[in-house]
Amino acid sequence: MIISMHGAGLVNVLWSRPMTTIVEIFPKERFRWGYRNLCQFVGCDWHQFRGGEDIGEDPAPNSKSKKIPYDEWMEFFAPLFNGSYAAFEEQQAVLRGETQ
Repeated sequence: MIISMHGAGLVNVLWSRPMTTIVEIFPKERFRWGYRNLCQFVGCDWHQFRGGEDIGEDPAPNSKSKKIPYDEWMEFFAPLFNGSYAAFEEQQAVLRGETQ
């Protein structure tokens, strides 16, 4: 699982495995789809998060910091975390020879 603010560092998804869960955190008013398209090409499970509060006096969307209340964070991310962990556990069971 990779969780990142929108930005150049997300180009590293090129080296992730297919079905890796990717969460791209955006400022509310910034709309870019390049990393989503890259994730689709690689075969990743891409999700966007636009919630929380954008903080900063500069009106430019890319200048904002992000404040995410815990409850909002958990509502969005918990299902993704749980799904990734369940897939990991299933993979480990296969590797241990515990499934048929």
